[in-house]
Amino acid sequence: MRRLPIALLLALALPACGSTVATTGTGAQGVAGAPGSTDSLEAPVPGTAGSDGLGVAEPGTTSGAAASGAAGSGTTGGGAGTSNGSAGGSAGPGAASGSGPAAGPAAAAGAVGPGITADAIHLGIAYFPDAAAGNAALGAAGANAGDQRDYYDAVIDDVNSRGGVLGRKLVPIYHEYRTGEPIDPQHEAACQRWTKDNKVFAILFRGRILQECAMRAGALIISGDGEAGPTYQRVPNLVDPGAVRLERLGQATVSGLHREKYFEKTPDWPTGKIGVITWQDPSYEYGVKQGYLPALAKLGLRSDLERYVVVSQQVGSAADSSSAVSSAVLAFRTAGIDHVLIQDGAAGVFGLGGLTLLFLNNAKSQNYFPRYGFNANNVPGFSIYPSDQQRGMLAVDFSDYMPTQDEGIAPNPARERCHRVLEKGGVTPSDQTTYATAAGACDGVWFVETLLRKASQPTLQGALQAAASLGTSYRSPQVYGTLLDGSRRDGGHLARNARYDTGCSCMRYTGQPYVP
Repeated sequence: MRRLPIALLLALALPACGSTVATTGTGAQGVAGAPGSTDSLEAPVPGTAGSDGLGVAEPGTTSGAAASGAAGSGTTGGGAGTSNGSAGGSAGPGAASGSGPAAGPAAAAGAVGPGITADAIHLGIAYFPDAAAGNAALGAAGANAGDQRDYYDAVIDDVNSRGGVLGRKLVPIYHEYRTGEPIDPQHEAACQRWTKDNKVFAILFRGRILQECAMRAGALIISGDGEAGPTYQRVPNLVDPGAVRLERLGQATVSGLHREKYFEKTPDWPTGKIGVITWQDPSYEYGVKQGYLPALAKLGLRSDLERYVVVSQQVGSAADSSSAVSSAVLAFRTAGIDHVLIQDGAAGVFGLGGLTLLFLNNAKSQNYFPRYGFNANNVPGFSIYPSDQQRGMLAVDFSDYMPTQDEGIAPNPARERCHRVLEKGGVTPSDQTTYATAAGACDGVWFVETLLRKASQPTLQGALQAAASLGTSYRSPQVYGTLLDGSRRDGGHLARNARYDTGCSCMRYTGQPYVP
């Protein structure tokens, strides 16, 4: 998923800020270039209930897919790996026929995937008890979502209270990560917990080690953060409804910025020279060389300078990344570059916005104020960025997990539902970090739910076939629109253009979502 909060260790997508939300219009109507029918943002999964593409009815409603009887709600028992009893206990006697094994095509088949038992479906979920301290150490003080397990527990409890999935309750197997420790050994420990000590059907976190782990175990992995096309080719069980693989993101960013005349020279940015910076990592380098650079060349433009930044694997070594960024800023400034593209994303200890935060802070300290061209991975308009650094910034944003990102269009119905579910569970999103965490938790759980309900059998292969058949029907609480088919497992599909407004220190969105 495109996830977790902030400039650091997490794997979510962060929001823009400010502006008034308009509530006119209807979902996907007016989406420029969207394939299929005009309701491609909200179409339900064929053959299931619900109008938000999740294939389940809202709480308090009835359908064949969501029974009214409880199946092990979070108030009973204490299943393995849970933080506070979420998903514990056994299916209650009130489970209606619509939620039982005969309710859908998946339940009729004999084969089941790893982590699926007669009464439970296990999910591997990471959490970060020291995320706030780690964020502060990396310069993102104030970015604190609280205990990420609270978000997942609320969503899982809601699913289980409505009969679970295919007559089985969802059970989270949590694994603790620490920002002050190297991340690779923690991935190894998570692999052990999720595939040996316990068996999970899906892993909801990122990283090459976990990808290999999931392939060995035959588990689904749902996080394409920081990945390019070769990773999706190498890892056939990777699918992410909100991700945009890096080379596609680079192409979309350049073309979207060109639509807004970003590359034209202006009195404030007169040279028109372009610099590109990203992580020193094979996927990010691929994203630049197969995404940004060809897209620029197609427009008759070129990058005057590229820089690749060493990836820190723990908070204690973040100074290495910062030093490399400082050198890049000096090189860009000396070369007269006044248009800067930052290919950001999850890498090592950093999550979305990490490289951007380092660059903007270093640029400010060197009195360097270029014009930035951002995308969702940069977290445009993030409140912890220096406001004067964002003057003139334009962005191509796929993210839609905050109300402000719906300026001028109808609210994201899946995100609104997510907030209702979380508030019912005692969690109230209220800022950039908590909105991002909320959407990531809902998306991870609901996407697994959607795949299993649609699959011909509850196996990895069944889930992948279900994902390939979704098209634009799945409505994510994180992005404007999705497209998943036999040729694409990174689902982020629609974008909106935005500009930074210094008057409100926020992003202003223009036009309808479109296919870049």
